[in-house]
Amino acid sequence: MAGTQSIGTKLWLKKAGSEASDTQIAHLTSVGEMAGTAEEIDVTDHDSPGQNKEYIAGAVDYGTQDFEGNLCDPSLAEKMFALLNSKATREWYITYTDGSRTDLKGALQSFGLGERTTDGLNTYKGSIRIGEQPTYTAAGASE
Repeated sequence: MAGTQSIGTKLWLKKAGSEASDTQIAHLTSVGEMAGTAEEIDVTDHDSPGQNKEYIAGAVDYGTQDFEGNLCDPSLAEKMFALLNSKATREWYITYTDGSRTDLKGALQSFGLGERTTDGLNTYKGSIRIGEQPTYTAAGASE
């Protein structure tokens, strides 16, 4: 198999409090990459072999989950700006066309409306600051 198409990927905000259902961050055009990077801790001392630097892995930072889309429903922008201003850490998940899923937790770090041009679409983009280790579940895996 050559690969799996990414069209159909969806980003969701899990419901919280009095919200009736999960919110789909609709009409996405891009869901950015997700990658963790481990900090390095320098453990070099005067007994390090060959007088070489030595390191061990430290805490992992998963950075941000970026996303962009076409703004077809202005109520999405209203909700996202309110979430940004609340500074609340929320649960999110991404579903993929092959049935796999990524769950993550984080605060909306940025949200904005795109440039308005005479021949363009109304767009939005945002970024979730990931605060914990995301969980990836492959298609067909049991929870």
